[in-house]
Amino acid sequence: MFQKFEHVSFEHVCSGAGIPNPYGFLRDVEGIPEDPKVARQVDAAADPSFVVIDHAVDPAKQSRL
Repeated sequence: MFQKFEHVSFEHVCSGAGIPNPYGFLRDVEGIPEDPKVARQVDAAADPSFVVIDHAVDPAKQSRL
């Protein structure tokens, strides 16, 4: 996070707008595979937070990332 932001705050990790940050960390740094369908939805979304949250809370849509 420090490579992306000068100051890392709670909002960068846990707020609605910050939700894509831990998602990207798990994908890019931890190497957790991203479902291609989810990747397309995240890339196409005006606000990827909604896509990440939608997949996180819906058991039918969950993936490892």
